[in-house]
Amino acid sequence: SLVSGPSGDEQRQTRTYEFDIDIEQYRPKLSWMDTYEGQARTKRVREKLTQEQNRRVNDANQN
Repeated sequence: SLVSGPSGDEQRQTRTYEFDIDIEQYRPKLSWMDTYEGQARTKRVREKLTQEQNRRVNDANQN
């Protein structure tokens, strides 16, 4: 996304939009939506984030 401030300065940010679309009676229905900064959180990215979080928790518990 591109954001312009009052001084005209522009900032570019990567933003991801996720949608779940169901079909009801042959019509699409938006059932869930999320948006966040950064790249898409693919299965591989989510697994890596979970591993890092678990490692931090284990390190904190050992101290």
